[in-house]
Order: sequence, then C-alpha cells, then structure tokens
Amino acid sequence: MLDLLFPPVCSACGIRIGRGSQLCHDCLGKLRYLTPPWCSKCGMPQSQGGVCFHCRQNPLSLETVRSVFIYEEPLRGLIHQWKFSDHPELFYFFARQMFLFSQLYSPLASWDLITAVPLHPTRERERDYNQSSLLAEALGKSLEVPFSAKTLQRIRGTQPQSKLSETDRRRNVKFAFHSAPGLANGKRILLVDDLFTTGATLNQCASSLKEAGARRIDGLTLARTPLT
Repeated sequence: MLDLLFPPVCSACGIRIGRGSQLCHDCLGKLRYLTPPWCSKCGMPQSQGGVCFHCRQNPLSLETVRSVFIYEEPLRGLIHQWKFSDHPELFYFFARQMFLFSQLYSPLASWDLITAVPLHPTRERERDYNQSSLLAEALGKSLEVPFSAKTLQRIRGTQPQSKLSETDRRRNVKFAFHSAPGLANGKRILLVDDLFTTGATLNQCASSLKEAGARRIDGLTLARTPLT
C-alpha cells in the first residue's frame, strides 16, 4: 500500500525503483568511482604511482587525500539535492559509499580520530547542519573510530570557493580554521569533506591540526572535481 501511495523513485532521473534503493541501475552505472593508479598524495588518477606534478609544486599538509567519486552528473545534482533541498535519504547512500571505499583504499589500518571540515557558525545556522560532519560521524560509527566535531573550528567567515582561482582559494581560507588545544595532539586523524577541488580548504584545515600537534592527517572526500 505504501508503495502505491508513495512509489520509490530514482533520486537522479525520477523513474520508479525498488524500495530501499536511491538510484536506478542506469544512474548508478553513471557514477564514476576513483580507483588506482593515482597520485600517492592527492589521489589524482595517473598512469603510474608516485607523486603528481601538482603535489610536487604545491605540497599538501595531509599525508594522503582520497575521493570516492568524480564530481559530475548525475552525482553533482544528487549532492546539490542533499545539501540544499532536504533529501536526507541520499545521506545514507553517500555514507555507505564512503565506508565501502575506506575499506578498500584506506591508507592506514586505523585512525585515532575522525573530524570534518567545519562550517562557520553563521553558515551552519542557515543550513541547519554540516553535511561533512554528518558523513564523518557516520563513517566513525562504521569504522568504530571516535568522531569529534570540536577538534576543528572555523573562526573566520569566507567567500564561497566555487568561483575563485586556486591562488584566491588558498588566500580565502588562510587563518580561517583553528584546532582546539589538546584534542589533536599526537593523534592520527581522518579529515572528511564532501568535495575536493584544489585542496585549499583541506590543506588549511590540516595545517591547523598539525599546529595543534596532530601526528598524521589523511583526507577523505565524497567527490573530486573533474581533472583537466
């Protein structure tokens, strides 16, 4: 009866699907997973291992960064739905994909702590939640690693990164984050965010965590912008 009144549909294309799914077979097949070979630092796909040219020219403060998907349609629209149009069912799909990916490609056997790239308090009040924190908390439960939303704080409001150049992105987030004293000291930390573009935000967060004494920081994002 419930299926007759509210038939489950694919979140990407709208066709009817079985209950318990978020995407139809065709749309699921359009999602591109990032797999090796890749840069040993940032996870950018390349024909062989080692550190890519971009990371040699712009060293990361993180030990590694990995991303589950390439950020393109239909994933781009799905993430936009989740972040701005109140589609909580997509969260469970995304969280599950991040967990499965971490099991296949985790650079470490375990971490001491999982945290997320924070929103500025004003932005979080506008949105009602931090999507990266939700992913990080769910991942922590699946991996049985403690999650902390207090380890990293955004102390300065910034412009949206999407329309800025790589140089301006780094300038935009400089001094925007602070790591609470004592919470990161000596710990191996997994830093979670929804999207990796140039790495400026992740890198600034990692720098703050290192200043607070973190021993190692790895990054994991749901998606990465297409590479040119």
